[in-house]
Amino acid sequence: MIGTVARMQVRPGYTEQFEFASRQMVEEARVRDGCVFFGLFRADTPGLYVFMGRWTDKAIADAYSSPGRFNVQFRAFMDGEAEYATCPEI
Repeated sequence: MIGTVARMQVRPGYTEQFEFASRQMVEEARVRDGCVFFGLFRADTPGLYVFMGRWTDKAIADAYSSPGRFNVQFRAFMDGEAEYATCPEI
């Protein structure tokens, strides 16, 4: 199993639009072959969001959940670049 984490700061005034746009990405990921879990979480820090995923293998995780995808798809809402990590399960 592979875990993925993407952390991003959303600019003030854009959180509602970001959450709306993110729902589609989450729904699409959840029905993909190889997706065990995919979700978006809102942190206590205003504007801070974290996507977390669990995938059956790295190729599937990389194909759907990559730093480039987050930075392109959500650039209009973000304050800076997304921080991204791929983590093999222990």
